[in-house]
This record gives sequence, structure tokens and C-alpha cells, in this order.
Amino acid sequence: TKQAPVVETREESRTEPVAYKTVRRPNATLAVGFEQVVQQGQNGVRTIVGTITLTDGRETSRVEKSNTITTEAVDEIIEYGTKQAPVVETREESRTEPVAYKTVRRPNATLAVG
Repeated sequence: TKQAPVVETREESRTEPVAYKTVRRPNATLAVGFEQVVQQGQNGVRTIVGTITLTDGRETSRVEKSNTITTEAVDEIIEYGTKQAPVVETREESRTEPVAYKTVRRPNATLAVG
């Protein structure tokens, strides 16, 4: 005679990470080419609860009863600079100024008088 199959059920609860998003936004006080992380991203948690049916020790069905986000993910926020660097202009200038000098007179025996 064939025995009746042994059927048992059990509940299972598992968690999975929920990936955070990266949000990029402009910052007018930050120079072009620079970035700063304003808020670090953090993964959330999803909890999945289900019922598993085993027949003679083998899984014969799996039914998901609930799938809820138990901890929300925190977005990573990165700001990028839009402020233009000031334009620095360099130019050369030249000018002529008189330089005061002192006259020094000294006798020279090889020169003619006058």
C-alpha cells in the first residue's frame, strides 16, 4: 500500500536591499568642474514574507504573502558647480619717466680750458 504524502507548510521571511538613487543638481555657488556630495546614499530594506509548501520534504509551491519596503532608501545627492570663474586679463604697460641726475664737475688737465 502506498502511504499518503507528507505535506507541510512553513512561513519564510527574507530581506533584500533596495538600491538608493543618485540625484545630481546644480549649485551656483560652486565653481564649474567641482562637485560635492551633500548627502550620502543609503540602501533601504525590503522584507518579503511567503509560505512554502513541502511534499515529502520537497518544495512544491511558494506563495508570496507580502512584499514591503521596511526601510526607505536614502538618495545620494551630488551638487555640481555652475559658477563661472572670473576672467582675469593681463596686459603690459610701459611708460617713460624722467630720472633726476646730479652734475659732478671735476678738473681734467688734459682738456682745454672752457
